[in-house]
Amino acid sequence: MKGITRILLGFIMLSVACTKTKTVYQNVYVNVPVTVTTSPLVNKAWVLTAITINDVSQTLTALQSSYYMTLYGTGLYTDSYGVAGYWSRPVNDSLLLYKNILSSLSLESYAIELSDSLNLVIRTTVGNQKTVYKYIALGIVSTPNPGTPINTTWQLNTINTNGVNENLTATQKLYKMTLNTNGTFWDTDGVVGTWNLPVPDSVRISYSNLPTPISILYKINILTSANLNITKYINGILTTFDFLAAPVSASVTIDKWKFSGLSIDDVAQTITPTQAAYHMSLASNGVFTDTDGAAGLWSNPTSDSLIIQKTNLVTPVTLRYKILTKNSANLIVQKNTGGQKTIETYEAR
Repeated sequence: MKGITRILLGFIMLSVACTKTKTVYQNVYVNVPVTVTTSPLVNKAWVLTAITINDVSQTLTALQSSYYMTLYGTGLYTDSYGVAGYWSRPVNDSLLLYKNILSSLSLESYAIELSDSLNLVIRTTVGNQKTVYKYIALGIVSTPNPGTPINTTWQLNTINTNGVNENLTATQKLYKMTLNTNGTFWDTDGVVGTWNLPVPDSVRISYSNLPTPISILYKINILTSANLNITKYINGILTTFDFLAAPVSASVTIDKWKFSGLSIDDVAQTITPTQAAYHMSLASNGVFTDTDGAAGLWSNPTSDSLIIQKTNLVTPVTLRYKILTKNSANLIVQKNTGGQKTIETYEAR
């Protein structure tokens, strides 16, 4: 694993469990407005940063540290656990959350101690126990349009960490990721996995071919056909990634290719009948298949590079090629492995 994928993951390589109690929450949330609102609570993401029980600070689990909830102006409630439901504020000092859990609504009632454009403090008490939760701003967000297509390749535009824009390296400027309609994910760091939208304002990306597979939930700030802006909040670090839509293929436009030539360290090789019969398909939707039965994903991150990821093998393989020639009749690519230069020639089928 290298490059931008490390930043997207935040170096989190662990599995966490979170125990939720149905008791008291006196929570302090800091919000960021999504749209012009008539209430300080509406269309805002509230991110958990601290919990106190009977005025004693508690240590948050990793999952609790990235928890947030969103209260939409339509009355919809969603949170980063994938729970959805409804919310209301019947009086100024009361907040009600109706959570749809196991097909039934569970009511949680809170007393509001503070509510303004920056803070929300809510409290609930059960018996002699008073619990307080503190939240910080997740980022400026807008309600995504569920009908906006997400089947596209996204190229990194900016990274903002705790409110400060970072200077992108040359490699980061070339970073791309693709969220396919079939739920698969790949990026130009060679990482593959899956993705889904557990709630309307979140995308979860599962990175499956890392030494320790991990799943990260990102808050969707902006989702249009041209722009994807997402934020993660882990271990006190708020990181926002801005992506611009990029074509799946920048230069390889022929779908099917037949193997026709091979050279190793500039010495032409005699190809076998099996090699001569080899075909591969680079479909326009980013899917790769070949006559050996391999399948996976491909990308053309720059005009002179080709990445093929064979994800259905027992040990997934990522092949990185430099494109030497590309036209309507021929594709010639070069890869370097262990100091050995291999040039493969393909003819359009």
